[in-house]
Amino acid sequence: MRLTGQKSTNPPASPGGCVEKGESPRQAAARELLEESGQESDGPLRFIGYAGFVLAPDLS
Repeated sequence: MRLTGQKSTNPPASPGGCVEKGESPRQAAARELLEESGQESDGPLRFIGYAGFVLAPDLS
């Protein structure tokens, strides 16, 4: 798993995005990795599972 740090992201998060028309999920993952981290994959990308989250209610 790759975590990326961006000025707007605290704490770092995994890259995310959408599959564009005519693009395979693997191509989308490689593109998003490059867009969000500035790095290209140095090996094959492999699907390992889905990540999900639930937003907690505002407790303030």
